[in-house]
Amino acid sequence: MRKEKERGGIGRNNSKGKNKAKEPETFEELMEEGVKQEEKGERYQTGEKAERFYERARELYAKAHEKKPNDADCLYNWGRILYILVNFIPSYSPPEPKLSLLAQSIEKFRAALAIDPDNADALFNLAQALTSQADVIRERDTEGLDDAIASYREAVRSFERVYVIQQKELMNSQQQQQNEPGNDKGLNTGLLPSGGGVPSVGSSTSLISALEDLGLKENGKKTLNDAEQIITEVTEVTPVTTETLIDTLISIAHTLSCLSAIVESPEYAEKCYIQAIQKLELALAFNVPSKESEIQHQWANVYSTQAERAFAETGSVEQVERLYEIAAQKMNSVIEQDAANVEAICDRGDLLTEYANTLMKSVVLSKLDHEPERQEKIRELFDLAIKSFTLALEIEPKNSAILEKLASLNFTMSLLPLAAMEKSKPELHNNALKYYKRALEADRDNLDTYLCYALVMCHVPGKDGDEVVQTLAEFIERGGTREFVEEWQMENRELLRSSTIGKEYASRVIETCFSSNAKKRHG
Repeated sequence: MRKEKERGGIGRNNSKGKNKAKEPETFEELMEEGVKQEEKGERYQTGEKAERFYERARELYAKAHEKKPNDADCLYNWGRILYILVNFIPSYSPPEPKLSLLAQSIEKFRAALAIDPDNADALFNLAQALTSQADVIRERDTEGLDDAIASYREAVRSFERVYVIQQKELMNSQQQQQNEPGNDKGLNTGLLPSGGGVPSVGSSTSLISALEDLGLKENGKKTLNDAEQIITEVTEVTPVTTETLIDTLISIAHTLSCLSAIVESPEYAEKCYIQAIQKLELALAFNVPSKESEIQHQWANVYSTQAERAFAETGSVEQVERLYEIAAQKMNSVIEQDAANVEAICDRGDLLTEYANTLMKSVVLSKLDHEPERQEKIRELFDLAIKSFTLALEIEPKNSAILEKLASLNFTMSLLPLAAMEKSKPELHNNALKYYKRALEADRDNLDTYLCYALVMCHVPGKDGDEVVQTLAEFIERGGTREFVEEWQMENRELLRSSTIGKEYASRVIETCFSSNAKKRHG
């Protein structure tokens, strides 16, 4: 099985038939051509060319499905392509297009599993699609997260089933190797924990009990199908390895961590955290050096999520600091092993930013205006976050997301109610303007960036006039609407409340862009 790091999911191209017709007509021809188009998309990875190839593959799998509606491989490939296409929707787009594609992808994976219930590839990708669906719902909704919770729970159930299926397949493979003629040395257990066995999540009975304890057992249904996995002669399957099992355990830990962040019950959240750590300990027990960095990376994210929840529930700064410090140490170790790991470097920047924001909230809540050590710690954390994102930018200088992070951090620091920040405000404002300008040069269609760029200008003497108007005019030309401004205001309300200019900013934008006088000017 193959895990596609960038696109998500363990995948296999299930190519059927060997015909090479220019215009595919039969089921076999359509499947073969779909795989070819998909592989071309993988070569380009990103950009319009890659998207065109993936869209073509989507069309071909849809036509193949019309020929054979009950072919699990076709449904699986179709679902995976739909999931891949979600990555081509800009991050600043409204959630509906993403949710639509994710729903279609989930539908196809479920249809494939209705035919082939123990297809580990389809199960894994279903779980990833469900996790992504929940993530988008969380971004869209600040309250009423029942749908996101339900998706995370189903994702955990699916990942757990994947692990059991993979575990069984690996053990069978090892047994076959042991029984091969001439093999008198036994199994090669160098990559396995002491004892030579595969780390087990327990028997099917204990697994179901564990899931039930977390409320993850499906009503009236077993979560484990006892039937053998159905594999047709034309399906190419890569053998399960210890690395495959580790990938699945990391995915379970990630989803449990996400679930723990949004459930109401503190006890339930604690169970999720414990389960997530147990999965990572299990992954680490395989003793595969090449996977240790990924395990530690996810471990850091679990502790970071736990810290955010702990502060929200208890307000205990000491506990939060301990969790964030452990998370930061783990993330540093990941980056030490791979200095070019942009994802880890950015995650460290996010972690340090959250750490600083949490300490900032504790200062405001406790009214500790005269705690120089705490204030210095906050500034230090923000500085380290900026350094982390700056390092990421050196590796990917045209990454608009990193540029926006740096711009936002500099501007946020300029608004901190700390005496030490007053002298730094001009430099911080200039840095924010510089990075937002570069972000727009990298991506002219990001409407969020126009509004943020103009907001910083409003705080800088000499730039809060014509330059603001010009930036907002381009915002309108690129498709900006009054509704978009109102949504943006809600999403950034905490930032806007940090200054008098910010509190009045959305009203100014609406007056400048969408009042009757503005319409006459634009007309």
